[in-house]
Amino acid sequence: EAPGGKAAVDKPSKEEYAVAKWIRENVPSKKTKFVSHNVEYFTGSRAVTALLEKSPWNKTILETRDQVVEFLDVMLRHKFFHRAKKIVMTEEELNKRRALKKKGIKECCGGAHSGVQHKEPPKEKEKDKEKPKEKEKDNDGEKEKESAEDKEEENKENQPKKGAKIRLEMHMEQYFVDCNDAYVWIYEPIPFYYWFFGTLVVLGAIAVCLFPLWPPTIRHGVYYLSVVAAGFFVFILALALLRVVVFCALWVLTLGRHHFWLFPNLAEDVGFFESFWPIYQ
Repeated sequence: EAPGGKAAVDKPSKEEYAVAKWIRENVPSKKTKFVSHNVEYFTGSRAVTALLEKSPWNKTILETRDQVVEFLDVMLRHKFFHRAKKIVMTEEELNKRRALKKKGIKECCGGAHSGVQHKEPPKEKEKDKEKPKEKEKDNDGEKEKESAEDKEEENKENQPKKGAKIRLEMHMEQYFVDCNDAYVWIYEPIPFYYWFFGTLVVLGAIAVCLFPLWPPTIRHGVYYLSVVAAGFFVFILALALLRVVVFCALWVLTLGRHHFWLFPNLAEDVGFFESFWPIYQ
């Protein structure tokens, strides 16, 4: 529950952060692409079951399934995660995705967008046909009121089968439901090594500022290391210039028939040793 009204909604409690960390560590999550971003998501029913059976709060604030659902709903409103729909991909979408991968084009929900473009006119017609039906529903009070239980049953019936390839779409109803819907993580706890290396950077900056107070032997060693580093940097620049000169010279002499590169991976996004291999191409 969220005691305290508006103040509780604005600021998540310590228990919510602790539960979020526990879910990330103990509830299985999967990785996928969502609106061209790599995201992690978990299944709602699995999180509820894990919190009831294994969590340290199952005898205090999370004793029943309803309490867990209410607590996770508060976490959803505090932007720890958001609800998404699992859409089973059709054969057409899978074929289009494979074609895009073969062409080397990065997919940004391409299959979904291309499918929507072809189906826009019929959807508009369906909406026009559904307008009188919506007016009838507005007049009929009994049809307007749909219970939450009926919606949950529909969600369970519409769940994708095991082994089927799915994609995620934003769910229009952003509240937590105890079902097999996907919940995409927004909250990412800061790993311990971030704090460790951040502390080392701060200490290193302080040590550099205190350079005049270092012992003479250490200062001489740092000087020689800086000379070696500067020489290596000049060597890389000279090598990059040399490879361009060699390429242009051979290209002109052969009238554009030969393209010869020394160290072709020198400027590529690869490891240090991979940058110097192969020697030529």
